Amino acid sequence: MNFKSISKNTICLFSEFINPKYIFEKSEIKSFFPFWHTVSDIEPIHIKHLYKIKSIKNFKDDIDFLTKYFQPVSFEDFIKNNNSNNKPKIVLSFDDGLSECYNIIAPILVEKGIPAIFFINSDFVDNKKMFYKHKLSIIKEKIGKRENEFISKKIIPENYFNLKHSEDDLINKLAEILDIDFYEYMQTQKPYMNMEQIHILEKQGFEIGAHSLNHPLYSEISILQQILQTERSLFFIKLYLNQKLKLFAFPFTDFGVSDLFFETVYSTNTADYTFGTAGIKKDYFEKNIQRIAMENEGKSAKKIIKSEFISYKIKSFFNLEKVKR
Repeated sequence: MNFKSISKNTICLFSEFINPKYIFEKSEIKSFFPFWHTVSDIEPIHIKHLYKIKSIKNFKDDIDFLTKYFQPVSFEDFIKNNNSNNKPKIVLSFDDGLSECYNIIAPILVEKGIPAIFFINSDFVDNKKMFYKHKLSIIKEKIGKRENEFISKKIIPENYFNLKHSEDDLINKLAEILDIDFYEYMQTQKPYMNMEQIHILEKQGFEIGAHSLNHPLYSEISILQQILQTERSLFFIKLYLNQKLKLFAFPFTDFGVSDLFFETVYSTNTADYTFGTAGIKKDYFEKNIQRIAMENEGKSAKKIIKSEFISYKIKSFFNLEKVKR
């Protein structure tokens, strides 16, 4: 276990003794931005080997905790500073445009009257294409217990699960070798929302943002590709939806993205606001909002938010509370 892991575990343990009311209502931090990808009681194969998702019960428990201490608001209301009480604000968001957003998450939020942003990858809408990481999870499931055998026989490369966005052709060749049909999987399992479902979410009052065309890690592509991915995915939103704000969430993270990118997308009005995944941190760019990952080894929202807050306070003591890229 490395120092970083020890520090996280220590902070998590210490957070158990802190009163949430003190943290959230007495703090100078008045806004929090948690995000998820999906919620389900059935673990989809295309996600199974990537991260642990929240069950419906655990998600509802998280929502109950969050609404106890925060006022849920839309992002539009957040920037307008529309706050009807003294609670700190919370803006929920969900990445990747997965079908559970429509089938499971939205109905829960509608029932509770909670707004949210859904960030979609335009290439995946209507299940026309598939995220390369989702392909890798399907491949890993197919290989199963025979992984070492397949590697030793050189049927698959040893580092196959670490293949990148740029190696999608190789991922597709591996699928052929293993007799996996991604198109058939998309048509039968419907991992992503279709356009009709996204329109319904919009009519229900949810905000829809862009999450790139096909979910590359931005630090692995050129700045020209970064800008094209951002512009084109936001243009898709403009073309097919009726959104007041141009909201863009970085796929994976904004770590490694240059200042030139931010200066370009803001000065050209490509995006009104962008969103990273660094947790509770300040950003050098006011319009780049850092969010808190809520799919953290099965931990509850209570543990995650309290630990993030304590980590922020410790870092701010040493002037380390700003994002480093």
